[in-house]
Amino acid sequence: MPRIPYQIRLTGLDTPEGAISMASLVELCQGVIEGARQALRLQAEGVSTRSGPVPDWVREATDFKVDGVHAGSTILTLDAPVLSETPLFSGDGAAPDGFRPDETALSVFGQVVADLETGALDSDRVDHSLLATFARFSKLGTGVRVEFSARGTLRKADTFTVDQEIIRTAARLQAATPSDHAVVLTGRLDAIEHGSSRFTLITDDGRRVKGTFTGSEAHQRLRDLWGRRITLQGMARYTAAGRVRFVEASVVRAYAEGDDTFAALTHSPMLPIEGEPPVRKGSGLASLRGAWPGDESIDALLASLKGSE
Repeated sequence: MPRIPYQIRLTGLDTPEGAISMASLVELCQGVIEGARQALRLQAEGVSTRSGPVPDWVREATDFKVDGVHAGSTILTLDAPVLSETPLFSGDGAAPDGFRPDETALSVFGQVVADLETGALDSDRVDHSLLATFARFSKLGTGVRVEFSARGTLRKADTFTVDQEIIRTAARLQAATPSDHAVVLTGRLDAIEHGSSRFTLITDDGRRVKGTFTGSEAHQRLRDLWGRRITLQGMARYTAAGRVRFVEASVVRAYAEGDDTFAALTHSPMLPIEGEPPVRKGSGLASLRGAWPGDESIDALLASLKGSE
């Protein structure tokens, strides 16, 4: 399997040049592996972590081989497999959405760092879990810099640095990112990924939202609705700017009159806004705050909302 050689150079350690404590080495390796794995999964699946074992394709893509620790500050040499040789790519070699065949898991992690360098509030490449992983690098010590570089490539994503500024930016964006929230969205079903239940929705206000549908016969259901205006119910995941980045849909159906009314109410967390007039007692919105999501269907929620007005 083709592999790309990398160097990880550490400066600012409190150990002699060419040495690293075992505790620091553990934190470094876990930070690199977890960051790369989460970056891959976020781009491929829409979320960086899921319950259950790590998928085989993720483990193979992050099968980094360290062949030594050298002087010159402290340098770890290693290599990483190219993604085209992992199960991430289909048998015909087709590139999954957003991936290039010649990049590695470390390249994908480097794109995350590039977004953090610009303080990108609206980045699709980060979520809560991935941002939290950067705290591991802070355990190496104040002022430690971790410089990644690949040999034989000029791609910017293969040369990047995790330093204290990057770690602080990750913490700031993590704090700013809204929590996952149940929503109803309406819009046009614009694209479906071949052989999967992933889709792209163009919402009524023109935003493009990627998502996945895991219901019964999900792919066939999406095919039947392709190009049509639909309503979906699910769990939304947000960027630090408050934009819906990804939605895991539990219900997908053809749009019905009135769906956009409920979508407007659930698009953001149903909590009182500072300075907002009190919600009228007995109103649909008042009764739903703190009670949804539950097991109710979209139709039942709309009926409840209309019946209490």
